[in-house]
Amino acid sequence: MTSTSSEDSYDFYCQLYAGFVSSVNGGASWSSNVQLAGPMSLKWLAKTTDGYMTGDYISTSIVGAQAFPAIAVAFVPQHKKLQEFMYTAALNVVGGPIRVTHNAVVVTPYRQRSNTKYLMAN
Repeated sequence: MTSTSSEDSYDFYCQLYAGFVSSVNGGASWSSNVQLAGPMSLKWLAKTTDGYMTGDYISTSIVGAQAFPAIAVAFVPQHKKLQEFMYTAALNVVGGPIRVTHNAVVVTPYRQRSNTKYLMAN
C-alpha cells in the first residue's frame, strides 16, 4: 500500500492516547476521562495492511469495584526496533455525572468531514 504525502503528514501529526471512563448505571452516565498513556506517534506502532495498529484485541477485567484494562503503550523505536509494551492498572469503577446525550457513538480512525458531526469515544 502506498501513501500520499497528505497521508504521511496525517500519520506524522496524529497522536494516540489511551484513556479510561467508567459507568455504574448501564451507560446512562459516565465518569470523567482519565488519561492512561500518550501521546504516542502512529509511527511508533506496527504498520499493517490496515494501517498502524496497537493490536487486534481489547480487554478489561473487572474484579470487585476495580477495572484492569490491557493497555498497549508505544515509545520511540530504538535501533530500528519497535518499543511497544502491554500494561495494566487497577482503576476504580466509580461512574459519574456526565450524561449521554446521543444514542450512537462513532469511533473512526479517519479525518472528520467538516460538514459531519461525530460523537467521538474517549
